[in-house]
Amino acid sequence: MQNNKLSFLCPACKKVHEFHAMNMKEDKDISISGVDWGVEWSDFMIEVPNLNERHWERSSTMPVVGSYRSVLVSHPFNLAIGDEIWTLFQPALSLFNGWDEHPEEINNSAMVKFCFKSIISRNEKEAWIVIRIEDVLLLKEADIRLKSRESPGIMKNFDLYDSSHIFTYEEWLYIDSCSQGDIGSWALLKKKAKHYSLILEGYWDFSHNSIYCGNISVSENEVNELIRGVNNKNNL
Repeated sequence: MQNNKLSFLCPACKKVHEFHAMNMKEDKDISISGVDWGVEWSDFMIEVPNLNERHWERSSTMPVVGSYRSVLVSHPFNLAIGDEIWTLFQPALSLFNGWDEHPEEINNSAMVKFCFKSIISRNEKEAWIVIRIEDVLLLKEADIRLKSRESPGIMKNFDLYDSSHIFTYEEWLYIDSCSQGDIGSWALLKKKAKHYSLILEGYWDFSHNSIYCGNISVSENEVNELIRGVNNKNNL
């Protein structure tokens, strides 16, 4: 680590992938840009498990603005102490197994803005760090807090690859599309009276994992067309 910066080598290419958190544009009234780094949230304070310990209870406690949390991070985490960034919080079961297996946790998931405060312990692959919670946006409230906008044709971004699947749960619709685990995109939509709201969209490959939270109005026709396309492909 140099200049209070914490980063890790990519397991695939053995390089550090730069990420400029301060350059991310933010208009909190319209949308939020962040990363889906799979931060492992804990309920520990300063006394945390050894970095070699794999068996510890991940947290399902919603972050609270102004509180401090100890979290475990690994590649592609790349921030300097004092940096702020948005990321996705998921309770423990859906963090490990996904919303498709634990859709009841969607309503207890949130976009969280945190400030990287200090390092507790680290090795070459991961680190325990302390963060301060700066803002929390529950996914179930995103369509209330964020202004609605339109982006015609955006659903085409979520059936680009050879493997796609869709599941629904109450008012939620989730789609995931990937190519051999190397690259992919996904989306979480909320059903409204006469349309859908695209709440989350994610794009990832082996070195980057971007996530965007908004309130994009999508017509039922556009969503139904996507569902038909995925079903037809999966039935081939």
